[in-house]
Amino acid sequence: MSMETIKRVEQPGQVKCTQLSPYEQQLVQIKANDDLSNQEKRNELDKKILLKANWFANSEKKVVSNRCKQQQVTIRDEVRQAHKAWIKVRREALKQLFEKEYMVYDKEFESMGKAFQRDRM
Repeated sequence: MSMETIKRVEQPGQVKCTQLSPYEQQLVQIKANDDLSNQEKRNELDKKILLKANWFANSEKKVVSNRCKQQQVTIRDEVRQAHKAWIKVRREALKQLFEKEYMVYDKEFESMGKAFQRDRM
């Protein structure tokens, strides 16, 4: 082989592949197992965090839904009360109108010499 080929294939500073001793192999395996165990723990922790986040999101949706339902009930009750108040005001206005008309008719009948007949019980 020529020198150029040798230099190309075996450059200085290259790490040569060496066989690890059984002790070193065991250390490498232990480190790999520890890394895998740590990754599994992180995955489990991420799953728990994701589960809690989903629970909180669903809980917030339920809270908003319940709040909306409560507001709808409150609005419906307010509308009912407003309708009842409107009916009372209308009745009172009609009562006053009838009283005024009664007074006008009473004066007209009195001027003609007539009167309303009232049933007393």
